[in-house]
Amino acid sequence: MKIGIFDSGIEGLLVLKELKGNINFADIIYYGDISHNPYNAKTNEEIQNYCLTIGEFFIDNRVSLIIIGCKFATKVVLETMKKRFSSIPIIGLYDKFKISEEVISGLEENSTNNYFKKKKEHPKVEYFVAGNPEQFKKLGELIMGNKMKNVYQVISY
Repeated sequence: MKIGIFDSGIEGLLVLKELKGNINFADIIYYGDISHNPYNAKTNEEIQNYCLTIGEFFIDNRVSLIIIGCKFATKVVLETMKKRFSSIPIIGLYDKFKISEEVISGLEENSTNNYFKKKKEHPKVEYFVAGNPEQFKKLGELIMGNKMKNVYQVISY
């Protein structure tokens, strides 16, 4: 199983940091859309376009769950993404302090295979960045507290 998490700023990395300790049953693809940061300075239409493009990226990479790691984007695009990508669960986070509880609850509700009970020895995290990957790594290492590996730049859209 793969989980996709995205954000335009640092909130998504805080989500990832909390989840890494609790989600040992899935690989994670993190998408940092720093080229469009901050989302709250954009129109709702722009945010929807960015998020739907990221959703397509996740679908192409066969994620089983998408987490919107941004409260602002959740408000703007959650229902649109749920309609567009109805084949997989999508969780939007309104309160970063209830992350693990929301994600595990969402997986329990949407999983017929009990993924959350299947432990992986070494879950893999890959980071895809729209923007400057070195800037992202510096910020990410401050938040995550360790060296970030598997950081790839995606072509900005």
